[in-house]
Amino acid sequence: MVGAAAGRYLDMTSIRGRFAVGLTIAKATLREHGLLRDPSAKLLIDQFATFTNSNCLDDWETLTWLLWQQMVDQPGITAVTVSNKVDEANQRYFDQVKRQPVDPARGPLLPINVLPIGDYDALIQFIRGLPELVVKVMTLCQEIGEGNLYAGYESYVTLKPAVRIVELTGARMNWPTIAAKYPATAEHGWGYTFDFDSFGFEMKR
Repeated sequence: MVGAAAGRYLDMTSIRGRFAVGLTIAKATLREHGLLRDPSAKLLIDQFATFTNSNCLDDWETLTWLLWQQMVDQPGITAVTVSNKVDEANQRYFDQVKRQPVDPARGPLLPINVLPIGDYDALIQFIRGLPELVVKVMTLCQEIGEGNLYAGYESYVTLKPAVRIVELTGARMNWPTIAAKYPATAEHGWGYTFDFDSFGFEMKR
């Protein structure tokens, strides 16, 4: 019932708004497991959060794939492997900047952050030690972010993982106000960019 009630309003919420809902729940879940104060948790949340304020989401996709999906799915990945792939992604980013001057109205393209190899190693260990629920919620957040990247807006593609996060966690939020503040009618379903830290809603049980 919680998921159904949330789903009615999430269907009226932009993709960026749905993503912020999912990431807010992920943060709360990390906090409940006593993990939010870990520096790797902050790094992970901060990197995911660039989704809400970036207009260059292909770089965001590369980043989350490097910092999340590979570390979850590939037991043999090492910090050096990640570092090399980030270097390759950064080169593509700089090549793109050369080809495509920044539009002042849309803001700068966001580069992929480069971390010391030691930080990658710590992040790999942190991710591999996460509780199953946190892994599921973060993976569903990634699905929301990637769902409509290369196709026209299809609400159900990102609605399904957003509702699933709510069902898994029993989360309650001010759904009507979220839908009103971050409407799906803005920017062809994507919603306007905003700083995740300004989202302004908390999860309740």
